[in-house]
Amino acid sequence: PVNPAPLDQAQRQERAAVLAAGTAKRQARMAGYFDEEQAQNYPQQRELLQKARGNFGEIYAFLSKDNDPLRTALLSSLSDKDLRDVTAQLLEVHLERARPWADRYPAEVFRRFVLCPRVAFERLTDWSVPQPGVVGEVIALRQQGVPALLRPLDGAVLVWQNGKFVPKEPEKCGKVTFRKAPVERFFYRQNWSLDFWTGEMWKPLRLADRAWHKNKLNVTLPAGRYRVLTALRLPAGDQFANRLEFTLEAEQEQEIPLVLRDCSVDDLISPRDLPLAELGGAHEKAALLLWLEEGAEPTEHILNELSAALPAFQALDGDVIFSLRRPGAEQQATLAGLLDKWPQVQLVYPEWGYQVETVARHLGLDPDKPPLAVVRDQEGRAAYACCGYQVGAADLLRRVLEQLV
Repeated sequence: PVNPAPLDQAQRQERAAVLAAGTAKRQARMAGYFDEEQAQNYPQQRELLQKARGNFGEIYAFLSKDNDPLRTALLSSLSDKDLRDVTAQLLEVHLERARPWADRYPAEVFRRFVLCPRVAFERLTDWSVPQPGVVGEVIALRQQGVPALLRPLDGAVLVWQNGKFVPKEPEKCGKVTFRKAPVERFFYRQNWSLDFWTGEMWKPLRLADRAWHKNKLNVTLPAGRYRVLTALRLPAGDQFANRLEFTLEAEQEQEIPLVLRDCSVDDLISPRDLPLAELGGAHEKAALLLWLEEGAEPTEHILNELSAALPAFQALDGDVIFSLRRPGAEQQATLAGLLDKWPQVQLVYPEWGYQVETVARHLGLDPDKPPLAVVRDQEGRAAYACCGYQVGAADLLRRVLEQLV
């Protein structure tokens, strides 16, 4: 089930023992595939042989046929999954196919884009049967000794010319700068995306969020029609989406704002039962429940925001409960400073890890990103919940609690 029933202490211990036993059996089985005696003949290739797991025999047979260094180069071009599936016979075919061009290109270019039998997500074959589409184009080029790949951004075919990869088909490009507000957090394919209109359908593009700099993301794109989608996911799973289409001309530069749709506090409130009976309270007051990791940076931030907004919180007729890992945690400097000014806060010392894991997963949150915050309504339900830290989190929790008291 999506939300399994909570386990008691004995059941949790039994479950942990079963999982540990299963892990030990699995590791023993995988270790049994590895032939230590044979592997000693190839200390430099030991990691490749380990990754092969149950395919150790095929990889060893290919590697041990002769001392050609291209054998290691070919194996190192494969993913872990391919190392576990590929046959020695298929590897021999690709080794002989690529060998004539081994000295024509830089070693890394040759290894990844001529020698490697993998283009995208196609089934590995000996390439004797032509394949359709852009994957087939790359295969045909590599068969002719031309380094080629699919551009990660949009899957266009790139070929090696004059010391760099360039589009196989000439294209005209423009530049787009995506701009966001400093307080917004955008994660590609999670809450925003960019698509290209092919003339028949919208084709999703692949961008790298790591390229954001000073709240801007600069991208060079082929001229054409594009669609930007942003989505604000609500606690109940609904999404508020924004859609923006734009056309990019050759040599043009555009700035495109990324904007999440506004939502009201009412939109955020979605009462759900809490998975643990002890968290339901006496059904008298709404409450803010916080599972804090004293001293950790995200918790420090939320405590500082709570301290800054303390008068507004103290004006509310609701309970505030801090769940701490252990007695004595309240002596941590930032937490102690807040508690001195806020004596109404209730401190509890539950089985912290279990509660965080159970509550977070039940509410669709990440238990590995404390602090965990839950605003509980007067019926003992989770009206709103969040984990980790974002700027303004304390104010949002206050607004939700204010709506319920």
